[in-house]
Amino acid sequence: MARVPSFPKGMFRTPTYNSWLAMRRRCYEVVNNRYQYYGAKGIKVCERWMKFNNFLTDMGLRPEGKSIGRIDSTKDYSPDNCRWEDKYQQSNNKGDNVLLTVFGKTQTRTQWGREFGVEATVIRDRMERYGWTVEQAILHPLDNTRSAGRLAANKLRYMMFLYILYCGFLIGMEIK
Repeated sequence: MARVPSFPKGMFRTPTYNSWLAMRRRCYEVVNNRYQYYGAKGIKVCERWMKFNNFLTDMGLRPEGKSIGRIDSTKDYSPDNCRWEDKYQQSNNKGDNVLLTVFGKTQTRTQWGREFGVEATVIRDRMERYGWTVEQAILHPLDNTRSAGRLAANKLRYMMFLYILYCGFLIGMEIK
């Protein structure tokens, strides 16, 4: 009797199949070089996804330039915790990322840097080496910014931030 494969014909060694296989290996094979970050930390693959057909049904084909990512990096691989992510999304979902909260919004250093045109390493250095506040580190413009437009936008954001702080200070003052 011929063995029936647990995946659709033609899917063996496709990007989707390779992602599924790599996911399982890093969770269950102690000799895998990524096991220490997944299986050793208790990260598992849900029972449903132990069969490739189910994984394919839930996730669909892997889009070009994407890989499987867990929405919550502390939870297992399962349909409600996984999506296809690009490298940028993957890098922002690592367990060792530093999260910064400014104006009630929480993002990684890299995300803040992209939003305000400041390298994540500059934000880190400003805070750790020079003792700047999170707001100062993110909003203070770079002196050597390559783009004049970006520099002007950062200066405007910084000036707005200072104005908001000043207004808040005035409102908080007691008038006699």
